Amino acid sequence: MLASAELFVSEQGRDWTAYSALPQIKWIDPSPKEYVPGRYSQHGKILLLGFSVKEVPNGRPGPDYATTKRNEGESTLSINGSQAAVESISISKPFYSDDYLDVLKKQFGATAEVSTIADECAPGEAEEGAGNGAFFAVSIAGREKIYVQASQQDGGKYTAGFTVFDLTRTRPSEVMAQLKCKQHQ
Repeated sequence: MLASAELFVSEQGRDWTAYSALPQIKWIDPSPKEYVPGRYSQHGKILLLGFSVKEVPNGRPGPDYATTKRNEGESTLSINGSQAAVESISISKPFYSDDYLDVLKKQFGATAEVSTIADECAPGEAEEGAGNGAFFAVSIAGREKIYVQASQQDGGKYTAGFTVFDLTRTRPSEVMAQLKCKQHQ
């Protein structure tokens, strides 16, 4: 997560091709794909730090449901934006993780400053079993701040849910208000 976040806040962070050089990401999509008119996304696999091997549900419903042993930190990374520029990064790891701050500190390391800017955010109405979300500001070695929205999604009968970290360059004040978060200074 650190390498992709450092690139994201750099001058090259808006360039789609800059991300292909990151060795920590195994790209599923060779290039950005348009998923709705004017909006693009590119997906890859990344390993988050600090997790162990567990029985992880395969996410398939009905008779195709099974579990497999793998590192809980094996996650999906998506870079998203317009055709011209990368605007956000989303990382989705299996299982709910309630201690977002601890997960983020393990990813960004001791030199980064990670602070909670909002918490106690209501989960989406359709998010069965999900806990509250939170927002964080991250300063990496004197660079511009990035903002991280942490949430729990897609829990239910055939999945243990996901913990999702959405990275943006601008403070997501409007989203924090919509989710009725308790905001910190």
